[in-house]
Amino acid sequence: MTKKPAVVSTGGPSLKDMDYIVTFFANQNIPLAINHCVSIYPSEDSELEINQIDFLHNRYLRYARSLEIAV
Repeated sequence: MTKKPAVVSTGGPSLKDMDYIVTFFANQNIPLAINHCVSIYPSEDSELEINQIDFLHNRYLRYARSLEIAV
């Protein structure tokens, strides 16, 4: 398994899936960037859920400090 940094998108996975993904990468000590997006195209501004960026940051902050995870 390579230890190359990875990017995961939030456009499809459930919160439970995201928790699993972040935990997996943290346990493997692989840097991870979380890309907030919505799976609606084209999107209206009201559908972008920009507040989710702060939510993700706060939820995964404990990993970000120790594993270079960008949220």
